[in-house]
Amino acid sequence: MTTNKTNEHKLLEFSKLLKDKELLNTVKNLGFKKATIVQTLSIPPTLKGKDLIVQASTGSGKTLAFGLPLIEIMNQVAKKEKVNYTFGVVITPTRELAIQIADVLSSLKEDLKPVLIIGGMPYGKQESGLKNDPRIVVGTPGRMLDFLKKKTLDVRDCEVFVLDEADEMFSMGLSQDVESIIKEIPKHTQGLFVSATVSPRVVMLGEKYLKEPIQITASTFEEKPPQIEHLYTNVGGQVTDKPLAVCSILDTVKPESAIIFCNRKSETELIEVYLRRKNYDALKINSDLNQNQRTKIMSKIRAGDLKYLIATDIAARGIDIPKIDLVINVGVPDAFDSYVHRTGRTGRAGREGKAITIVGALDFLSFKTLRNKLDVDFEEFKLPQKVISE
Repeated sequence: MTTNKTNEHKLLEFSKLLKDKELLNTVKNLGFKKATIVQTLSIPPTLKGKDLIVQASTGSGKTLAFGLPLIEIMNQVAKKEKVNYTFGVVITPTRELAIQIADVLSSLKEDLKPVLIIGGMPYGKQESGLKNDPRIVVGTPGRMLDFLKKKTLDVRDCEVFVLDEADEMFSMGLSQDVESIIKEIPKHTQGLFVSATVSPRVVMLGEKYLKEPIQITASTFEEKPPQIEHLYTNVGGQVTDKPLAVCSILDTVKPESAIIFCNRKSETELIEVYLRRKNYDALKINSDLNQNQRTKIMSKIRAGDLKYLIATDIAARGIDIPKIDLVINVGVPDAFDSYVHRTGRTGRAGREGKAITIVGALDFLSFKTLRNKLDVDFEEFKLPQKVISE
């Protein structure tokens, strides 16, 4: 496997990376001129038909890194033959991420409306989308596999497939479904694995299904490292201790925006109740909400119309939300990678951010383990002596 590091490259303008004039004009109209690191590294080999395993953080421009060459390759083929089949497939771990990717891809080509194959939406609408324009399909593993089994989705002529947030597929227990989908895709199809972290499991999956993949690590060496202040605060073991601590932290820090991460769905419900009672502008997203509800909430937080989002890891994985000032962990994350993903939501694009972990009575051992694994200096965040009470 070939490895490509960012410190050997300079950022390029899109005019140096893309040949399709119509696509270049669209990129210009969208306000993009110079490619990001991951785009600079990934677009050239993708256009040459190479298989890739790409590691780049959330918010680094990963979607355009695979979306732009996917559109250009499809446009090139369309000059020779009519593309009225499923040309490209993008597999994502969550519905919200699928919607986000579909929106980006549709913005790159005026007549393109990617078909969303995700749970929480009517089968009929998705089947109609495949009949009307099956060229690009974006979906989650469960629903996509369901469509393949029913022969509603045909990937026999697929030319490019993308596995987005590949590492998350393993942590969410989706790897078996993903492999079942990949097995339905022709072996000659170009494959791109993209992820914020690339674990040995992702590399092994790539070696199994990709053809001599190039591994690209797109670290932001030319940018300032994330300016994140890592803090913790100790609380007791009562049911109300953590919700009250969240209220106290928000009162003290007064962030313009925040994501409050919970390990369990029940915690998101409890935290929302406490924050709404205190008139905080906060809403939860978890698996109990239907897709329309989740989409509306995500749209509000992105637009700045919602200050505080309460979420589980599964509900918020892979979602790119700009300008998050504060991340609160209600308890210690269940996995080391989860902490990295969560706190990476703040301190981006040169902005400063805070990440505060609430350590309860049963969290001390897992927090000690987390501190030993991370190259991070945690400082104690002392809650006011008189914490907010009912």
